[in-house]
Amino acid sequence: MQPAVSTSAKHHEAKIKISCECWLCQVGRPDRHIKQIDFYQACGLFENKAEAEKLYDQLAKLLLLIQEEATIGKKSEGGRLGMYNNEILIADNTVFARMGSKRSVYVNQNALNLLLTFQEPFCEQTELYLQNLIKKSTQISVTGERARNRFFKNMNAKIESFKPTLGVV
Repeated sequence: MQPAVSTSAKHHEAKIKISCECWLCQVGRPDRHIKQIDFYQACGLFENKAEAEKLYDQLAKLLLLIQEEATIGKKSEGGRLGMYNNEILIADNTVFARMGSKRSVYVNQNALNLLLTFQEPFCEQTELYLQNLIKKSTQISVTGERARNRFFKNMNAKIESFKPTLGVV
């Protein structure tokens, strides 16, 4: 049995050939960023409102890039992209990786670190869970144009809904 290890000190780079991502609009990555920007603004941690507005604009540009990648089914760094919208709660940002016959799982730990494990039973259980999650999700890359457009429209609407808190319309 191999113990889980923190990867905060070590990072290895691999070319990703296929990426499969499940997103949840209500609790997706951009949603967390929006709430962080709003929190820092409310606490007065920006020198001026323009800084927060710039972050919202950069987040909108990032979403546009991700939407373009989903439309063509390809990451900007290369490699295929399968993107799915899932409407059930995903509690973390677990990453499952397969490199040939080897599998690994990265688990978010306290939002700052990742734990990495190669333990076969854990990797197998995670792979089965994620395969099941994908089966119950709506594909929004390449196909599913209507669902993809609705998904990204909702994400962008969230960004726009926070701008009035800055006094920006």
